[in-house]
Amino acid sequence: IAQVLIPNSRRRVILASDTEYILSLLSEYGMVTPEQIAEARQASEDCGGEFDPVDMLKKLGYVNGRDLTALLAQQYGMEMLDLSGYEIPDEVLAELTSDIVQHYNVVPVMKHDDVLTIAMSDPTDLETIDSLRYYLNKNVDAVIAPMEQIQAVIDRNYRTAAESVEGFIEDLGVEGMEEMGGDSTSMIG
Repeated sequence: IAQVLIPNSRRRVILASDTEYILSLLSEYGMVTPEQIAEARQASEDCGGEFDPVDMLKKLGYVNGRDLTALLAQQYGMEMLDLSGYEIPDEVLAELTSDIVQHYNVVPVMKHDDVLTIAMSDPTDLETIDSLRYYLNKNVDAVIAPMEQIQAVIDRNYRTAAESVEGFIEDLGVEGMEEMGGDSTSMIG
C-alpha cells in the first residue's frame, strides 16, 4: 500500500483499492446501502475528489467514524484504544519527535522492553508501521484510535517551540493587559 503525502496536510490519501475494500466491508456489514455509496461517490466527484467516497459517507452522516475505525481494526486484527482518558507517560511520549508524530499522525502509547506501541487511526496504513520500525530500529506494534483523539494528544504534547512561544506570548499579553485594564493587541507587536 503506497502512501501519498499532501504538503501542509495531515491527511493520507486512500488509494482506490483501499476505498473499494472499505466500501465493500461497509456494505457487507450492513452499515451503508448501495444507494448511500452511490451518493457518496457522486458527492466525492462533485467536490473534485477532495474527499474520497469513504470520507463523504462520514460527512453525509451515513457512517460514524468510530464505528468505521472499529470495523477496520477488527478486519486487520488490531485492538482499539480510547485515548480520551489514557495517560501516556512522558518517557513514552519522548520516543517520537514532534516531526514524526505530525508527519505520520501517530502517537506512542506504551513501551515494553524493546517494543513501542503506537496509536494510529488507519489500520490499512501498514507502511507507517514499517517506516517507524526502520527509523527507530526497534519493534513497533500498533493499536487503533480515533483520529480526533490522536490529534488531541499531538496538540497537547507535541507543540512546536514556535507554537509554544506564540501561545505563551498570547496568554501573557491577554492576562497582562487584563490586569492593567487595557487592550491586549497594543502589547503585542
